[in-house]
Amino acid sequence: MDLKSLPLHDDLISILEHLEANSLLKFGIADTTRSKEEHQELLESGASTVIDSKHLDGRAVDIYPIVAQERRSDVSLYTTLANNFKESAETLGIVISWGGDWDDKDYQHFELN
Repeated sequence: MDLKSLPLHDDLISILEHLEANSLLKFGIADTTRSKEEHQELLESGASTVIDSKHLDGRAVDIYPIVAQERRSDVSLYTTLANNFKESAETLGIVISWGGDWDDKDYQHFELN
């Protein structure tokens, strides 16, 4: 996967590269940077409730687990992926938040603090 070409903050690129190199669980990218118009559509549809999303400036990424070349949505796999993502971030000294730790769960969402 060509991660350097993604429209994301350099710290997220570094975490994703580390994750790709060091995790047995593969992942795909669901969402990166959004335009204001794209985000407004998500707000209007109810798919997002955050007005000042970190997706607007490349400080958030949505990823999902892949098993046997298929996108998966099992919470246990998202938890494993999140633990690996957090470990990569910690190794690199980058502080992040995972949407799965929030009251209103967003398992695929990771953002820079």
